[in-house]
Amino acid sequence: MKLTISNSLIIISAIFTLISFQTTELNNYGMHSYYLLDSEYIKTFIQFCFYSFLHADLQHLIFNSLFIYIFWNKVETIIGKQAFLQFFILTVLFDGIFISLLFVIFLSTA
Repeated sequence: MKLTISNSLIIISAIFTLISFQTTELNNYGMHSYYLLDSEYIKTFIQFCFYSFLHADLQHLIFNSLFIYIFWNKVETIIGKQAFLQFFILTVLFDGIFISLLFVIFLSTA
């Protein structure tokens, strides 16, 4: 297996997820509304850094890893490592913002 950015993300994700299965504190940094709705903005920032590497269960981790291995490696080859890393960071950032807005809209009115 060639060590690409995509494959490195799989490894990092597997490590974080497997550790989170043993540590509930790390698991809290998955994409939940805990910190955002309680106005804990430093923890919300940390959550934005880690949520993309955490998965709910082993099946979630395996299927995401397969998707990354099959498709993201091809995207990385086409657009290059630097552009791919920028793409990944922007995707994680905008996804986190979008999900957070959904939490605020739907959970704060419930």
